[in-house]
Amino acid sequence: MPTGYTEAVQSGAITTLPAFALRCARAFGAAITMRDDPMDAPLPEAFTPRTGYNDERLPQAQAALARLLTMTPEQAEVAAFDAHQAEAASYQKYVAEKRAHRKRYTAMLAQVEAWQPDPEVASLRDFMLEQLRTSLDFDCGYEAPAPVRMGAEAWREKAIAEAERDVKYHTKAIADEVERTAGRNRWLAALRASLPAT
Repeated sequence: MPTGYTEAVQSGAITTLPAFALRCARAFGAAITMRDDPMDAPLPEAFTPRTGYNDERLPQAQAALARLLTMTPEQAEVAAFDAHQAEAASYQKYVAEKRAHRKRYTAMLAQVEAWQPDPEVASLRDFMLEQLRTSLDFDCGYEAPAPVRMGAEAWREKAIAEAERDVKYHTKAIADEVERTAGRNRWLAALRASLPAT
């Protein structure tokens, strides 16, 4: 039985080494971005770095950092209060969801514990109990502490550190993707150069 790579050889659609090599090249890291493309999609002459997400986020992080660095103490006080309000609302939603999850799990757990199945399928009941208990422990076994309101300066320092981290992260992610793409393009060029002309 042919694989996705050899079916075109089996059918006669591919008869040359270069065509087969370029088809198989998508199994290597250089063509990883083509993994979801149709098998007959040709390999490009060169890949383009995919930095869209980081290109979009980097200026946002830089703007946030600039805003934080020029923030007055009064603005920091308002921003710290607003941030705490948002965190408190998010925490209340989180707590309500945890309680709802716990209620649903324990209700189903009670039903499964009360179920007396035929001995032939008793292992199913045991599996169901194990799954529910594991999920209950994982999803509801820990509740994060409520957010604590920070002073304006402490909040600002933390926000600046986070913004600096974001700027650094997105800058590095862009550079890394450009470097990876250059390496993939070198590999692709070496492959094409090593194949006989058709």
